[in-house]
Amino acid sequence: MERNPEIGMTYGMAVVVNEINDEYPAEDQDEFDFRKVSGKRFIERFCRNKNPVASPTALVRTSTQKAIGGYNPDFPHTCDVEMWMRFATQSDIGVVNAPQAYYRWHDNNMSSKYISQPMGDLREQFETCVYSCRVWGGHIVEFPIWINEMRTRFASEAFWLAGIALQKKDKNAAKECLKFALDLRPDYWKLRSWWVYQAKRLLGARSYAQIQLWSGRSNTQYQPFTHGAQFGWWPDSE
Repeated sequence: MERNPEIGMTYGMAVVVNEINDEYPAEDQDEFDFRKVSGKRFIERFCRNKNPVASPTALVRTSTQKAIGGYNPDFPHTCDVEMWMRFATQSDIGVVNAPQAYYRWHDNNMSSKYISQPMGDLREQFETCVYSCRVWGGHIVEFPIWINEMRTRFASEAFWLAGIALQKKDKNAAKECLKFALDLRPDYWKLRSWWVYQAKRLLGARSYAQIQLWSGRSNTQYQPFTHGAQFGWWPDSE
């Protein structure tokens, strides 16, 4: 960052672990690859693929931090990604392709608990992007386009979660998922995910689960992280 004053934030990779973390030791690296991406590209990546940064790996420039302010209490579960997007509207982003932290994922994680409330995470991610576009990203003309793409993707994800809620016989969760999807896409009937949900509802959870089993697609578990995997977006990976 000293050699690249246009960079306002740098992050690295994180190794995902559960309760057992001695299987994947991360050694210190004297040499590693580094990339600089534009703030615009970073925001596009977030809107199209969700959060690319493991928070413990982030290092920010103090002067930029003071200029844009601290965490926003309106986003208790996405205050970190709102901050990263704020940096990206003001500066380039540096990426280090080396493990900088361990990211422990287990049932007691705040993020894990929040995801179990199906719509909380999706809803706040979407609201974070809308806010960032309106308040900080007005100069990025593609930002509204990316948000519209999020509407379709998140609505489809909500229908998928509604189907899982049906299988678990949780009608209230299914109703919450459907409301969110319909808020995002009033023309929901154009989405394939809507018709898949309807098939699951009409066939019944047990019959649909049997069909999924026969087709080899019976896994309905939400698994955002895998033990031992590396978390973090490396630009050359696309």
